[in-house]
Amino acid sequence: SEKTERYVRLAEKALVLQRLREHPEFAALVEIHKRCRNISEQADGVADAKMAAADKNADSGPPDAKEGAIVEELTAQVLQVEREVGTLMKQDDFEEALARLVRLRTTLTRFFDHVLVMHPDPTQRQVRVGLVRRTAVMIEEVADLRQISIARDELARLLARLPV
Repeated sequence: SEKTERYVRLAEKALVLQRLREHPEFAALVEIHKRCRNISEQADGVADAKMAAADKNADSGPPDAKEGAIVEELTAQVLQVEREVGTLMKQDDFEEALARLVRLRTTLTRFFDHVLVMHPDPTQRQVRVGLVRRTAVMIEEVADLRQISIARDELARLLARLPV
């Protein structure tokens, strides 16, 4: 029956998640997803009036070329991975869909390390926050990583094993 099939797929997902939980790349994806969610919630929580006042006083200046290049790179990767993940999920290839998401780690890390997401210029901020939200939603369509908890010391141990 359809209901039984759904339970079997859920059980398969749970087994895959349990197995992947030990991989540093997966731990990094959990951490990145958490960061995406936090930024999205922070952007939602900023009072419109406060942001509007900041926007009026903002000196947007010339756009930073390095930041722009990183935003473009991440945008292109997110669009590509969205297509790939969509196809994989239709084929019930949950494990490969997660693997594709994990490949975003390097670009996402560079994005978070070098790009000011809450940019003073409202247009820049909207693009960047939108990209972060889109990434979080894409990850959640594969697996709601908010449901996965990794102890802080275990997370540190796993992340320390990541290649630089």
